[in-house]
Amino acid sequence: MNLIKKISNLLSNDKFQRLCYFIAIIFWLFMWQDDFEYLNTTSSLFRLKYKWLIFIPTTILLTQLIFNKIFLWAIIFGLVLAYTICALYLSLSDIIERSGNHVKAIPWTLENIALFIFIFGTLFFINWIIYKMKPNKNQR
Repeated sequence: MNLIKKISNLLSNDKFQRLCYFIAIIFWLFMWQDDFEYLNTTSSLFRLKYKWLIFIPTTILLTQLIFNKIFLWAIIFGLVLAYTICALYLSLSDIIERSGNHVKAIPWTLENIALFIFIFGTLFFINWIIYKMKPNKNQR
């Protein structure tokens, strides 16, 4: 319990929060680096151009890095939480749908179960980190 309290205190530190947002920007751009050449082409996701899928989250993270305000934190937290809930809902509904169909059945090996737990465990951990990074009103 003491370790969780130390991590929570670290995550509430303004400078550490800014470092986390900087790391998030670097990670986000690294994830999309293969698609930089397709910036003006349309993705299959809501028929948006790749540049918007890259630049809008980068801009939100960069603005939070600079200003570190509760409003921007709420947007980031809300988007990540919405993604987690949507991914969990779609995954569980697909699992339930496929459970009665032997043609499309998912072979539940230990590897598949571990991967499912790892992915959603990571998402919930990221949600917890962002929740704990809520900026204090009396900072700065």
